[in-house]
Amino acid sequence: MTFASEWLVRVYLNEHYRDATLSNQYLAAHFHVTARTLRNHFKREYGTTPHQYYSRLRVTHGLALMQQYHYTTRQVYDKIGYGDESSFRYALKQFRKNKAQ
Repeated sequence: MTFASEWLVRVYLNEHYRDATLSNQYLAAHFHVTARTLRNHFKREYGTTPHQYYSRLRVTHGLALMQQYHYTTRQVYDKIGYGDESSFRYALKQFRKNKAQ
């Protein structure tokens, strides 16, 4: 994998973060590498794993929707790729916890 490949993965994540089926395994297959190679190269280039990156994208976009439109977590979770509200609430809690550190 080269820098261009990691950049393509990042672009792909920015465009498809709402896809609830997104996973490291899916990304690895899509970019024709192993999940381990994808994770290691992406983390080396960006300092975070692909999963952490798209989770952060989902949560930050969810927060933006909640602020801009005064949506509740129930109104937002499916718009940003979460399968249920409790998963989004957990991710939101983790995001806020990590941000406070």
